[in-house]
Amino acid sequence: GVNLTVPSHQGIPPLSSNQLQIDPSEEEFQLVDLSRRFLSIDSFWTLPRQFLGNKVDSYGGSLTFKIWYGLTRGLSEPVKKPDVILVGNGRKLIYRIQTSTQPSIVNQRRVQFTEEHWHHESGAPVTREELLMTLQNLEGLMIQTVYDNKMASVGIADIVMDTTSVEYTQLGPAVGVEECRCPGGYVGLSCDVCASQFERVPGGPFLGTCSGCNCNGHASSCDPVSGYCLNCLHNTEGPQCNKCKAGYFGDPTRGTPGACRPCPCPHTDTERRFSDTCFVDVDGQPTCDSCAIGYTGRRCERCADGYSGNPMQIGQRCKPDG
Repeated sequence: GVNLTVPSHQGIPPLSSNQLQIDPSEEEFQLVDLSRRFLSIDSFWTLPRQFLGNKVDSYGGSLTFKIWYGLTRGLSEPVKKPDVILVGNGRKLIYRIQTSTQPSIVNQRRVQFTEEHWHHESGAPVTREELLMTLQNLEGLMIQTVYDNKMASVGIADIVMDTTSVEYTQLGPAVGVEECRCPGGYVGLSCDVCASQFERVPGGPFLGTCSGCNCNGHASSCDPVSGYCLNCLHNTEGPQCNKCKAGYFGDPTRGTPGACRPCPCPHTDTERRFSDTCFVDVDGQPTCDSCAIGYTGRRCERCADGYSGNPMQIGQRCKPDG
């Protein structure tokens, strides 16, 4: 659910656990008995995971919520702080609601996801591209908690964020949301997501470019953000399916299905293989590096001192002498 964050605060938390009151049935969150110390620092309501991630389809829509707060005795001292902050893709955007939030009443607040209402911390206006890039990977959505230096309590409820749906909802069309015709390698309403078999390569003024996955021919898809290959085949593993799994050796970057072969220690079938791992030595030959107790040799093909037998013969093992 909704939580409280104090981005710049170090040391002892400015609130005790009983000062945050939650009513799950009404989805209401309140802070009570606020101290002057708490009011002097920046703090925000932080919204949970369902409000984060790719929210490009919220462009043109709104975030609505209800805010109320009570004052201590004495004159009001309103403060001017950002009402809402968005964080995503290396950007931090702020929104200031034009009308002030009043004490002792329930304030219905509405924040619009269109560029003319948002600014950078410097005060510079936000472009449509910058807002869309922030919404494409929304990492934080924070709502102000402090509206007056004389506050005694504050509450928030009924938080709703507009998103699109392909189903009919009686809410009308999302006229601000674009649906682009994407070139190869791109998908999403704004062509903002890399398609299967493509990965995001950083660079350029926007979110980078979508390039074909580099999986050395051992996987058909990769994570569109990290570029790591998914479900490596042919006994390979690693971010680009560039390593042989334990028990196999070879060079996966050759790109052939048989590039990783079973370790011959001294045989390749598991019943007669006496090392679980091997590597390709400088001479290009496989070398077993974890021979079981009683076995020795480059391929665990001999019995160690104090053991006898012939591991090269079918059914033979190395057994302790005596």
